[in-house]
Amino acid sequence: MRNDIGIFPLTCDKYIPTRVKAIMATWGSFCQDNVIFIGDKEVKDSKTGKVRQFNCLDPKHSYPELTDNRYEDAPHKLFNALRKLAGSDWKWLFFCDDDTYVKVHLLEEYIISLESKGDTNDVYSLDMIACYAADRSLSYPSGGAGYLMTRATLNKIVPFLDTVPYSKPDRWGDVMLGYAMREAGVRVKDEGRFFEMNEEMEWKEWQWTRGGSAKQPAITYHYMDPDRMLHFHDVLINKMPIYYRKNYYSEVS
Repeated sequence: MRNDIGIFPLTCDKYIPTRVKAIMATWGSFCQDNVIFIGDKEVKDSKTGKVRQFNCLDPKHSYPELTDNRYEDAPHKLFNALRKLAGSDWKWLFFCDDDTYVKVHLLEEYIISLESKGDTNDVYSLDMIACYAADRSLSYPSGGAGYLMTRATLNKIVPFLDTVPYSKPDRWGDVMLGYAMREAGVRVKDEGRFFEMNEEMEWKEWQWTRGGSAKQPAITYHYMDPDRMLHFHDVLINKMPIYYRKNYYSEVS
């Protein structure tokens, strides 16, 4: 994968032995230097010293403030990561959950296609408009399906992070990010490439709509627990017939 693309799954200490491990044993193994987890403490590679996980609990007094519930603290960690990454060297940044499977070769191809069209100013994701009950008019990207943006776009959004309202009844980072995007004048662009559910649901929707719901396989799947992620990766990559590999797999490194 190109060295200007960063992938940032949101996680916590609880899931390091399971979800983090599953990611790095599957799709993360293709792009180890591109993946940095958004977590509770800094983790560095013991051999190279490269940061593999950010400590995004700090600064602890940043908005939105910490709670006694680590699930509720996800927006705090996400917003700290966004502020940190606004000053990074990554040209493209992709954010997702720690139970998201990312087909990294398709993600890179999608980025190349956007660049070729000069289409780089939006946040690219599944548009969750009308899904937030407290504000049906809010368009926001799906954290589970994942969302893609350039660093330039991120820098338009970051100044508005400190003033967005809390989502309710729970704190959802993607909803709160949607409010910052609205204030920044940044839209979600949904081209049907990122999927909110798992691979089985994609297949079912494809069947039910007679091929109308998915014109091509999604870049991402969500709700992929470690066992499901490992099994899917085995089917997709390890058991792929050799005559498909040249076009589908050989460029992954």
